[in-house]
Amino acid sequence: MNWDTAKEYLRLAYTKAAEFALYQNMVLYVVACIAAGHPIGPARYAAFLYRIFTFK
Repeated sequence: MNWDTAKEYLRLAYTKAAEFALYQNMVLYVVACIAAGHPIGPARYAAFLYRIFTFK
């Protein structure tokens, strides 16, 4: 495997990981809005994520 092939593979893997993270955050934001009953701002979204990931 040459350097150009490795760079192309890594770029593709990074693109897929970034797309997955974006879609995951979009779904979590929609879930947060549904749980709140209305659209929420960045601070409330961060608080929601903190509460979800610390299991409180």
